[in-house]
Amino acid sequence: MREIGWEKLLSEYIAELGSQPFIWGECDCCLAGANWVRRVTGVDIAQRFRGTYDCQKSASAALQKVYKGGVLKAMKKALPAMGFHEVCPLSAQRGDLACARVDAGHAMGIVVGKMVAFKAKSGLVYLPIEQSISAWRVS
Repeated sequence: MREIGWEKLLSEYIAELGSQPFIWGECDCCLAGANWVRRVTGVDIAQRFRGTYDCQKSASAALQKVYKGGVLKAMKKALPAMGFHEVCPLSAQRGDLACARVDAGHAMGIVVGKMVAFKAKSGLVYLPIEQSISAWRVS
């Protein structure tokens, strides 16, 4: 269940995320989403791979080892197992998680209205929700 006042927390979190540098294993697309979920629900969806990588290659290896796949497969396995239900991306609401195909494969982002915020090396990248291929309710 989301913490009371999560709407304000989301705005603050997105602003904070935008000001932080992209660092593999600290502030990347997966941990940006996972840290948001932990902040508002107390559940750490990254507990099985947090702290196990520090570059793109080791991030891919960590997800492969734990989930036998990449970001999308990890989300499809981890989120339902922790009680987060998959929804149609067009039904996703502010604060939910979404996954979209990007240049490097798939990325986890946070729904912020009709857009999804993804942590990237260039900062925060916003894509229309319609470009998401999956989404999960964070509640």
